[in-house]
Parts: sequence; structure tokens; C-alpha cells
Amino acid sequence: MPIMNGQELATRLSALRPSMPVLFISGYPGKYGPPSLDQNPQVDYLAKPFSVDILLEKVKAHLE
Repeated sequence: MPIMNGQELATRLSALRPSMPVLFISGYPGKYGPPSLDQNPQVDYLAKPFSVDILLEKVKAHLE
């Protein structure tokens, strides 16, 4: 994103809607999530590569 990164966007949106779930998806393999993962249970992380089934599980878990 040219104006801000994903973490900045999530921070701004969380200020407007604190209960909104956030799912970060990394373009890089590995488990290097954003630092806010430990601070907010509504924030989750998914590292590539992943299957469609895993993506659907994460989304479903946060929508319940």
C-alpha cells in the first residue's frame, strides 16, 4: 500500500471498531507476524503458503 502499511491500517481501523477482527497475511514464508499479535486477541496472522481451507478456517474462527 503506498500510503501506509497493513499494521498502520489495522491500528486506524481498530480505533474506529475495536471488536473488528484483523487477519494479517504475509507475502513472505515463515512466522514473522506483526508485533500487535500478542496485544489483541482480535488480531491473527497467516503466513504464505497456505491452503484455501486454512484461510477459510481462520476467517470462520474470527467471524464466530
